[in-house]
Amino acid sequence: MSQKIIFQALLLLCLASTYAQENIGLMMDNFTPVNKSFLNPSEIVDQKPWLDISLVGVGVHARTNFLYSPKNRILNLGSKELIPIEGNKLSSASYMAQIFGPSASISLGRHSIGLTTAVRSYGIARRVPGIITDILADQNNANVVDGTFEANRARVKTLTWAEIGLTYGRILKSTGKDVYSGAVTLKSVHGLHESSVFIRNAQVDVDSGVATLNNLNSQFSYADPNTFIGRGMGVNLGFHYQRKLKNVDQYVPHTVISNCQSVDYKFKVGASLIDVGYINVKNGPRSGQITENSNLERLETTFDPTRDDLESISQSQNNYLAVLPAAISGQFDYNFENGLFVGGSFVQKLHMARLKGTERSNLAWVNVRYEHKLITAGIPVSLHNYRDPQLGFYVRIWGLSLGTENLVHYLVNTDMQSASFYADLRIPLFKNPSCKGGGKNKKGVSSCPSW
Repeated sequence: MSQKIIFQALLLLCLASTYAQENIGLMMDNFTPVNKSFLNPSEIVDQKPWLDISLVGVGVHARTNFLYSPKNRILNLGSKELIPIEGNKLSSASYMAQIFGPSASISLGRHSIGLTTAVRSYGIARRVPGIITDILADQNNANVVDGTFEANRARVKTLTWAEIGLTYGRILKSTGKDVYSGAVTLKSVHGLHESSVFIRNAQVDVDSGVATLNNLNSQFSYADPNTFIGRGMGVNLGFHYQRKLKNVDQYVPHTVISNCQSVDYKFKVGASLIDVGYINVKNGPRSGQITENSNLERLETTFDPTRDDLESISQSQNNYLAVLPAAISGQFDYNFENGLFVGGSFVQKLHMARLKGTERSNLAWVNVRYEHKLITAGIPVSLHNYRDPQLGFYVRIWGLSLGTENLVHYLVNTDMQSASFYADLRIPLFKNPSCKGGGKNKKGVSSCPSW
């Protein structure tokens, strides 16, 4: 049973490896604040639209360092088989897939509130010996070189959940041209799937086509397939400093006090703590340890899910906690005052290698864009795990946003190891109804809340 979990988790990452991205274009566009709140919840404070309604969105990003599609493009991806990349000492992969349900954020003077819904899935494989991914990709060991292969601190972790988040933020202080804001998101989290394997140490000896698996010492966890494996909670915290183009001593965005508008910034700096939380896995939980020594005639049978000859399996059905992919992030954006902006950000995962649940990948990017109420277009340049460069593209035409972090794979035939796409459909409303007629009621008093 435990071997089956190892096999399925590794095979999933081999055949459909995706890597964590943050939908960079949406995260930088000032006209998509409810999406930006996933990276920093204070983005909904002093937002460009008075009311931002996201109807539906999706994001999928894929990369692997042990499979590739030769001389291919995204639109022809299914036309060719994936070819193994052999010879990796260590293989790794990670994935992120997200579906965003109806979400909205609204500016209420110096306050803002938001509601978000999403189904999200993250998974990682780290420090997996290349010999294992070679075998899973080839399904044989004919080309495996004799030798000794070790796995230390290897792990495979996946987590899928649905979440509903409620965000509250406000302008904390506005003086001169300086605006300080903060926000918090509280999330109700509902688990849909979890599995993890931790290999403290293992040794595979290959000699003349015969493999011996020695000294396997690992832990595993998973929940039986279920539409609901448990419930938990999560929290996001965010802060922003903005240097405005005008004086904002009495700034109340989207009210008559501020001409029913938001004031543009010259630059802004943000910091956030995101996806800190857990799921209490209580429906069909399984967890335990595996130790084994086996002589194998064919190396791939090490990961045969039908095997039942493990020397030692200890497992329990007790509840356990699965953590969300927590991270810290920093953001910066600069306004050239002619529609052009340049910004950047980083997402640094919090190290939780020994905990059940999942992790995300590290990411850093710089983005140059033209931004207007009706259209935004940008070119993000990013580093996945701070080392793999990517060139992307993003465009928004009013309420429709489309983007990718790997533009090259849409344009030319290359040996493709990655794929990326995200989209969102929204309805932005820019005018507070209370501000019609100059924001005055019949008595000449402002009808917009200042709070």
